[in-house]
Amino acid sequence: MAKRVRSGGRPAKRVQGRRPSPPPPVRRAPDPAPGSSPSASAEPISLLDDGADLDIGEGDEDAPRASSAHLTDSELRRTEELQEELRARERAAMADQIRQRTREREVRESAPVAAGDVNAPLRVRAAHEYAYVARDVRRIIMTGGLMVAILAVLAILINVLGVISI
Repeated sequence: MAKRVRSGGRPAKRVQGRRPSPPPPVRRAPDPAPGSSPSASAEPISLLDDGADLDIGEGDEDAPRASSAHLTDSELRRTEELQEELRARERAAMADQIRQRTREREVRESAPVAAGDVNAPLRVRAAHEYAYVARDVRRIIMTGGLMVAILAVLAILINVLGVISI
């Protein structure tokens, strides 16, 4: 007999909406030679062989545009410092992870037999799985022995010594 389900059976196919494309990456202009400023060359550089100028302003909205922003030396040094700091953090995190894995491996290897080892003899697996049973049996025996000792002391006090008369 088939199991009844509240839903209508097969799930409906999901219609995935079209995601907008990510913006194109901005390319950074090469750094000018030391001692010269970005505005030192008054003439634009043409990348076309025939000498025709490239008109970026018309039509092509997806084409990357040249950026006039340049990073200063202090900004470059700061980014290098940040990158070095991030690398140091990553190295420290990796070292911690390796240390933790090594500790876990040592703990696993120091245990005589893992509880999930199917190739271990039954008595070894049972010793790991039923250790709590042995503890409970010892406690029961101790409690029972204590109760028998109390009854023996009361029997001696009542029957032999006559401390309590009924």
